[in-house]
Amino acid sequence: MTDKPQLDHDSIRILKTRHDPQKKDETGKAPWDYSIYPDLTPMQHKAFQEIGATLYMIQMAEHAIKMAIQFILRETTDFTFDDLSGKDMSKNKRTLGQLLHEVRKTSQLHPQFDQILVGFLQKRNTFVHNMFTTAEHGLESKERIENLNTFLHDLQDDAWSVQNVFLGCLNHWLKANGIWEHLPESIRNSKHFAQLDRKSFEALVRKK
Repeated sequence: MTDKPQLDHDSIRILKTRHDPQKKDETGKAPWDYSIYPDLTPMQHKAFQEIGATLYMIQMAEHAIKMAIQFILRETTDFTFDDLSGKDMSKNKRTLGQLLHEVRKTSQLHPQFDQILVGFLQKRNTFVHNMFTTAEHGLESKERIENLNTFLHDLQDDAWSVQNVFLGCLNHWLKANGIWEHLPESIRNSKHFAQLDRKSFEALVRKK
């Protein structure tokens, strides 16, 4: 039986020094100044920027869905966003159907919005769980980066539509229930609600 390697006190001190977030070397840089990583190409750098923008848009869309569930559906359902985005596809489908059924009681949605929402949830899960484990996406070649950017742009488009549709549904519900005028002016005049007045969104969501 081979004994496990032991670290002496000096070795432990060196390791702690290398990983101490407050410790800097003589140049004033933290030990993880990324100099040990390969330089990124311009295409790779741009891809990381798109990933960051996509993450932001996904979170904004999720927030809009969560608010719609919390306000519009609070008396008729008990599910959460996790019920829409979990790994149980049959449960996701049932929950999605229930959500859209309830939302359509207060808002008129474009017939293709169901497909947009399903596509958003599927792409969102790919983004979160296995975007870099597929054969198509990656950072190793120009072709894979181009495929990655195409995927990210499609997901951004879906996230943008999903966010504004559910904000529109929430807007309709708040006004129908006499709550809108009691909201702080900062919320009523926020850029997220203000953008709903653009005509392009009337094709996706209208007051019923």
